[in-house]
Amino acid sequence: MYLVSRACLLSFTSSPALDLVCYKGATMFKRYKNADLLPLLCILALLAIAGIFLVSRSKPLLTPPTGSTPFPSTPLPGIYTLQLKPFYPSTSTQTPPTVQPTALPSSASSIPPSAAPSTSSSRKSPSRKAAPTATPTATPTAAPSILSPSGQAIPMGDIPGWHQVFADDFNGTTLDTSNWGAYSGQPGSDPAGWWDPSHVIVSGGLLTLKGYKDAAAKPGVFVTGGIGMNGTHAQTYGKYLVRMRVDKGDGISAIALLWPKAHLWPPEVDFFEDGGGARTSMSATLHCGPNGNDSCRVQKKLSGYDFSQWHTLGVEWTAGKLVYTIDGTTWATVTGSGVPSIPMVLDLQSQSLACSQYNTCLDSSTPAEVDMQVDWVVAYAPA
Repeated sequence: MYLVSRACLLSFTSSPALDLVCYKGATMFKRYKNADLLPLLCILALLAIAGIFLVSRSKPLLTPPTGSTPFPSTPLPGIYTLQLKPFYPSTSTQTPPTVQPTALPSSASSIPPSAAPSTSSSRKSPSRKAAPTATPTATPTAAPSILSPSGQAIPMGDIPGWHQVFADDFNGTTLDTSNWGAYSGQPGSDPAGWWDPSHVIVSGGLLTLKGYKDAAAKPGVFVTGGIGMNGTHAQTYGKYLVRMRVDKGDGISAIALLWPKAHLWPPEVDFFEDGGGARTSMSATLHCGPNGNDSCRVQKKLSGYDFSQWHTLGVEWTAGKLVYTIDGTTWATVTGSGVPSIPMVLDLQSQSLACSQYNTCLDSSTPAEVDMQVDWVVAYAPA
């Protein structure tokens, strides 16, 4: 019994199986107290000693080798597994669901879209804000102005080959009489027309030459408006641009022209003129002169545009040459000795026309009001 007890003490906590052997042997000897059991107890003691030796050989070290896991590979009871999960995530190969970071407040109002960095990569960027990078400021180019009724801002400043000498964007409430004078009376050789200053309106950033029947101005006539540059702005040679449009209407023409300061006629340069109607075509005519003789004419025609919409009509006038432009593009050129070489001014006018083969006729299809509108005018002298 002494040997069995010593063997069992040595094997305590070594193995559950050895504990069972010791427990059973001691119980049997205590119950039966028979000397015949002594051999059996000796055998049990030897088995216990052998068990101690075997268990000590297979027992793991307290400190794991370098690189090994600090936990036994044998699954732990459920309670321990739950306690360890927050600190040692599962090694499962299943991809966990992606958690989207909380969006940061937008700063788009302070950073222009062009300066925003590209996010074309499919990889998610970190939620931490990156420091803004300074972007060099390029020289701005001309762009449509939201304040301009026509959607295109008035050009300001010199351009290659030309020095700007005049600009009017009609932002007041009345015609600037230091720059312009309003037409009044009957157009020469046109009994169907009549001009009245009350039909010249400046409002909302536009010059409007209104056309309608006005008994107070002239009974029975479709009265219109017109303006001419003051003689102080007259020059020999120059470049002129007019941003304009005209309502559709039979019998009502619109004209942008250069007129001699000395009130001779001809010469005359009409760089926009139409005979009314659908506003899908126009002509540019050089009336060569000399004074009182209109037998010399050089006319160019342009179609394929809707002149009831906004366009920039222009002329570049140099010695012996006229270049007609639309929206910055040359569409016709005239050269020769008939090109004027005397001071001239810019005039803008609408006019009710007498019926002829050259124009549409005022009739029942003509709207009650047909207006010509101008957003801005600029003029240049040769640099």
